[in-house]
Amino acid sequence: LLPVQELGLKQSRFAELTLDLAVRAAWQQPAIKAMCKALPEPGESIPGMFVLGLGKLGGEDLNYSSDIDLIAFFDKELLPLQPMQGGSDVCSRVLKSVTQLLSGSNGGELIWRLDWRLRPEASATQIAMSVDAALDYYYFRSMPWHRLALMKARVVAGDRDLGADFMHQLDPFIWRQNLDFRAIEEIAELKDRIDLEHPKLVLRGKRDIRINDEVRGFNLKLGSGGIREIEFIVNGLQLIWGGKRTSLRVSNTLKALALLGQEGLIEPDRAAFLRRDYCRLRCLENRLQMLNNEQTHNIPLAEMPFEAFMALNQLRDVEAFQQELRKLRTEVHQVFDQFFRPSQEAEEQDCLSQQDMDAFSEQSQNVLRDWKRGFLRYGVSNTQSSSLRPLGASLIREVLDSSVPVEEAVAQLDQFFRRLPPGGQYLSLLQSSPQLLRGLVLPLLYSPAMRILLQQSPHIIDGLLTTEAGGNNSDYAFEPDWIFQTRDYDVRLERIRRQVNEELYKLYLALLEELIDPIQLQSKLSDLAVLSLETAIRIVQEETGDAPELCIFGLGKLGMSRMAPMSDLDIIYIYSDRMVTEEATGFVNRLQTALSTRMKEGVVYEMDTRLRPSGQSGAPTISMTSFSTYQIERAKSWEHIALVAGRSVIGHAETQELIDSVRLQVLARPRDREQFVMDAGKMLLRIRDQRIKGSAADIINTKLRPGGLMETEYLIACLAIKLAPQHTDILPLKFLHMVDRIGEFADMPELASDLKFWSVLQIWERLLGLENRSVAEIPKAFLPIILRQLELQSIEEIALQSSRISERILTALNNELQLKDFNADAYESWQEAPVRWQK
Repeated sequence: LLPVQELGLKQSRFAELTLDLAVRAAWQQPAIKAMCKALPEPGESIPGMFVLGLGKLGGEDLNYSSDIDLIAFFDKELLPLQPMQGGSDVCSRVLKSVTQLLSGSNGGELIWRLDWRLRPEASATQIAMSVDAALDYYYFRSMPWHRLALMKARVVAGDRDLGADFMHQLDPFIWRQNLDFRAIEEIAELKDRIDLEHPKLVLRGKRDIRINDEVRGFNLKLGSGGIREIEFIVNGLQLIWGGKRTSLRVSNTLKALALLGQEGLIEPDRAAFLRRDYCRLRCLENRLQMLNNEQTHNIPLAEMPFEAFMALNQLRDVEAFQQELRKLRTEVHQVFDQFFRPSQEAEEQDCLSQQDMDAFSEQSQNVLRDWKRGFLRYGVSNTQSSSLRPLGASLIREVLDSSVPVEEAVAQLDQFFRRLPPGGQYLSLLQSSPQLLRGLVLPLLYSPAMRILLQQSPHIIDGLLTTEAGGNNSDYAFEPDWIFQTRDYDVRLERIRRQVNEELYKLYLALLEELIDPIQLQSKLSDLAVLSLETAIRIVQEETGDAPELCIFGLGKLGMSRMAPMSDLDIIYIYSDRMVTEEATGFVNRLQTALSTRMKEGVVYEMDTRLRPSGQSGAPTISMTSFSTYQIERAKSWEHIALVAGRSVIGHAETQELIDSVRLQVLARPRDREQFVMDAGKMLLRIRDQRIKGSAADIINTKLRPGGLMETEYLIACLAIKLAPQHTDILPLKFLHMVDRIGEFADMPELASDLKFWSVLQIWERLLGLENRSVAEIPKAFLPIILRQLELQSIEEIALQSSRISERILTALNNELQLKDFNADAYESWQEAPVRWQK
């Protein structure tokens, strides 16, 4: 009468309660008590030993007549044993007693059949194993099926705290950090072995995968299209994706199937019929086992048992049941084969003749020939290589269609494939997804910035697969949960680097594919930087136990929310006056190390704290009062120019409000105009002398050319300081909105569009490695996109527009800072001093 899921839960709960009671009782038997000291009172739990339920019990999905798959482990240091007693010996005696109590072997009632054979090295070890020995076994000597078994493991009896800690230590073994497509091959091999070894599934020494109308003798659990195939589909997808998507780490099959559908990893209609078919097969299985309280899965062959089975299931029409079961099995088995035994695609026609090959170096020819033959040079087996030949043809076509020289393209791709884990799992996925292949090939061929990310983090392909399998290509939410799955501080630091690299790559790829525009990219890159800082602070807080009243004040691109590829972070650390300087400095030093120490996957971000009041000298932190006092009493004009782009990005809320208040107060306060003009002019000449470089109009140099991006931003800051005393409402605005208003008040209607032009061009310059290269070198694959975003019609217009904007910005700076009114000697003799305020 109960739904299958509810029935399985109730039976599992009953098994768990009876098992835990039996364990407590076994410890109190006289022979075992004699080996112990200071045992708790009867009925109380004994510390130091726990039991894991696997299979249907672990998945809270027991059948009517299931046996119970169990494994047990202990920590001798916690066991209440007499001196000289061995933990393995005593715990094994306890568990044998439990087995006798529940199996009725001493003349009592049969409660449950217990199966301990899934423990490590079952044929050579006692029932109980120490925690340390178990961890060593699973991490270094286990077989693939052990991971599959432990996916469903949960603590069902004994010391639950110890068991929970043990399972946490096993998380990296069960749930791999990288997407684990090798699990597909391992599960397929396991299924084949089950089929070939089970006597009732073998047909003349071969796997019997026939699906026909005969229902008698069908194995509901192991037969083709049966329960195990649904479980393997679910478990395989969990193993692949569960390392990154923690929500999938559930032991119940129906719950996991629902989550896979929600995550988009199984099509909704497919998830629905697999759920329906699973419930139907489990219902048939339960009623089959009720006939004689036997753990059987085969529909009876003999007439009378078969009629009883049909009657118990309220089935009257054998032919209708045959049609129902055939349809059900067929749709299940088709899904199983698509996941685990995909049909090989026909080889594509060779697109590179030997005559074409002769034009390349011997090294390139060797690589190309290997791609044609199936990627053997990358550790692919002979069996896999034949199925990967279509990928070789696709890859060669991508290379030939690109505007990159073939030998250069071949070398870049070959270097990347060599960094992948050996074997064909990633290559198989590339073959199955042309979109994924293009998402890898385009950046490798065209983008030095993305190539660097791939060199540091080859697993970035995992992130592409995550997006493709159920992700929204325009939604790039930084998810720190995965980082905090581990308690290990160093692993967390590696994971934050990895996550930032993956997110950067996905955002850059979204730009290449026109899913976002450059201005959106700047905003998303800025959001990613802030979330990364927030996560790093949490990592350090949990490591140190400190919760400082600290704020990070962003300047430059971070402050403007206009981060570009390869931007560093200009920041100031400001702490509440309630904090002790040494405590704040100690925390910030730890945070700086966490963010900027180069590890296997690089740094989180390059950090620049030189804009703090003490410059490169002194502590990296400053108190709120010191910051306020400095900005009002000792800061120079150039520091207020930098402050225009500043904002509080993260940290202690009260301190953030105070910082923003100081910024508004400083920038809105009337100042000595003559001093500011001279200060700003002298600083501009210094920037030009040290950084600005002359460039021909057709050379791409967005930031450091005369009148380029740096000078445009400098002009905006100078205008903001001039206008703010009369228009204080511009200061709280987001940077781009502030620029719109400044252009309006300064009668410079093109200021915002000029800034946008330089910003868009800089994004592409950095992403495609075009700095100081001719506009003619813009790759043809991206030229139409760039022209659309720059609102131009031809490549020649890029140089013309650059010249027009440069001239416009230079003229505005000359007028605003009165550069023509002063000679070099005047600036040389001018002494910069703290800002003089108007009285």
